Amino acid sequence: CSQIAHLGIGILIIGIVGFGYHSIKITKTIDQGKKYGLFNYTFSFKGSKGDPIESLSFLLHSKNSTAVKNIRYFRFGGQGQYFKEPLVISGLLSDFYLIPDYYISGHEKATQKVLLKGEEKKIQGVLVKFVSFIISSHHQRNPKLDIKLLINKEPVVIKNYSVNLAKMNKVNIPNSKQELFVYNINPMKKAIGVYVSLNKREPLPKDSLMVTVELKR
Repeated sequence: CSQIAHLGIGILIIGIVGFGYHSIKITKTIDQGKKYGLFNYTFSFKGSKGDPIESLSFLLHSKNSTAVKNIRYFRFGGQGQYFKEPLVISGLLSDFYLIPDYYISGHEKATQKVLLKGEEKKIQGVLVKFVSFIISSHHQRNPKLDIKLLINKEPVVIKNYSVNLAKMNKVNIPNSKQELFVYNINPMKKAIGVYVSLNKREPLPKDSLMVTVELKR
């Protein structure tokens, strides 16, 4: 009996390891309206429903038809927690899982950028360069920085930016009604976040979705 029990445990362990060995996982950002083919499945992200978002819609493409699949995706609680329902397609030999990780709106992509030290980007028609920063206060609990930028080639300095306070610093754009904010300073990675308000003349990109796609056999 004990030998049979040990044999059963051995079979169970082999089954678990074998299942894990045949699981393939990929993380990918997909753009709205574009077709993607992974693991012999073809799908596209159709868009979202609700404001705030309540669900996500996908198209599943086969040789002869196209099916619409909706999955729930919504925020709850005060800590930015999300309920993310996976899209699951059960097959004869394998199961296809598409799990939404992070929704990226076209507005967010168009107006928010990360700049590394020395990097320059055009954001909604405004040319922004992160030149450098220096430590203006070495206080252990609340260090502060002076951040040097070029905005449309004009030098701008943000004085005494508090690293530990998660706030957005507004910066004036010369001869413009648009707004520019600097946020999320990361001295270790030498990077800053920059937000520039929408310019109606600039095209707005499609929404995107970061997903984890997994095939389980």
